[in-house]
Amino acid sequence: MCNQTLVHHKKEVHPKMKGKLTQIVLSALLLLLLLGGAVFAVMHVPVFIDGDKLVSDVEPQIINGRTMVPMAVIANTFGGEVEWIEATKTVEITSPAQKFMDGYGEKNMYITNATSMKTAFEAGKAVILDVRPDAVRAQGYIEGSLHIPMTELLDRMGELPKDKIIGVYCVKNINAAYAVAMLNMQGYDAYILENGTTAWKAAGGIITIDASCLP
Repeated sequence: MCNQTLVHHKKEVHPKMKGKLTQIVLSALLLLLLLGGAVFAVMHVPVFIDGDKLVSDVEPQIINGRTMVPMAVIANTFGGEVEWIEATKTVEITSPAQKFMDGYGEKNMYITNATSMKTAFEAGKAVILDVRPDAVRAQGYIEGSLHIPMTELLDRMGELPKDKIIGVYCVKNINAAYAVAMLNMQGYDAYILENGTTAWKAAGGIITIDASCLP
């Protein structure tokens, strides 16, 4: 038998083909780099609140041109609370304003119910102040109440009497709480009319809808 020698012939790549392959590989790498930078890279985005740098254990990111900041750290910075509810698999956020209102309720500070306020109002010993915006008031307000939107209260406080009790109401008691704090600091005898128009109606009071209040 003759000894046969197996020879492996290496296939040569044409120079032009090699150049095209190199170009394709480089283009693919460049595209991957661009996509990776836009989608996967975490950009360190400093966040400042009132001039103070926000410190967070989760980095803010820019995703598809939108700045995404962790909700919990923002809520906590402003005095709110964020809680995970395991039973419902939901996130519950308590705003600073609601915490403020809860504190009023726990301490029974400057809060009155509709029944007692209605009695004082009908006896001429109290006035009712509505601090809601015009459009909200137009949907229904306590008949005979004064209307000074919360945003105007500081400038129009002088329109209110200091010799009567002032029952303040809004949509969810929160703006009323702020208004009561402001009024009492200025020497008024003001109280939150708890649950506003809903409670007033339940106590037998009249709720009026006035189209002239519409903007």
